[in-house]
Amino acid sequence: MKKFLTIIKLKPGLFFLGLGSGLLSGLFTAQVISLIKGSLQNEIDAFFLLKIIIFSILAASIGVASTYFMA
Repeated sequence: MKKFLTIIKLKPGLFFLGLGSGLLSGLFTAQVISLIKGSLQNEIDAFFLLKIIIFSILAASIGVASTYFMA
């Protein structure tokens, strides 16, 4: 945890780069999944939207973790 906070202090750009790339990849994955699901059925339920949000948060945390190990 201490190393993680030092990265945020010393290299905030690297931290936000990982956060942004993780969020973008999560949103891209969610868009692809919604396109596939949208072709199968027209309506989107609330559970599916919840899965999209969880995917985005998971991908963002993976992006932050990757910058943590890169630094």
